[in-house]
Amino acid sequence: MKPTVQTLFWAFFASAMLLLSGCEKVIDLDLKEANPSLVVEGLVTEDPSFPYTVRLTRTKNYFAQSIAPAELNAFVVITDDAGNTDTLFHRIDPTGKTSGAYYTQSPKIGVMGRTYSLYIRTQDGKEYRAISKMEPMNDLDSIRPLFQEANSFREEGFYPLIFGPEYPGI
Repeated sequence: MKPTVQTLFWAFFASAMLLLSGCEKVIDLDLKEANPSLVVEGLVTEDPSFPYTVRLTRTKNYFAQSIAPAELNAFVVITDDAGNTDTLFHRIDPTGKTSGAYYTQSPKIGVMGRTYSLYIRTQDGKEYRAISKMEPMNDLDSIRPLFQEANSFREEGFYPLIFGPEYPGI
């Protein structure tokens, strides 16, 4: 006996439903609570209207709903290879809130090719050091808007696509 078209259709449909239907399993991740670590964000720029800026915050647990806590009362110093030293000061906004940002007293001008050192001593006495060279920037040839669909890392919208030469060593 030869199978009919209707029999083949239903056999195919049943097979497809079995293959395409999946199991769903809820996985609970046991994310351990960790001791907060210091997060350091720094800015030294050639723009004379900006002071040197260092923002100090602490990490928090993955499911915590609050913003990252600011690191208060730290001693923050930036030096360069020309012997210049600047102590940064913690600034609290008029509402009494703080973002953990530390600034130089007045705007400073970063110099391309100069090496900068950062020293931090937190309120609990821990010390951190970092060194970085301010590399020259590549020339900018052109900028074009590029539409990007939303994904887990960015919102949907236009993003800059930057063109220019790439220099060795930068």
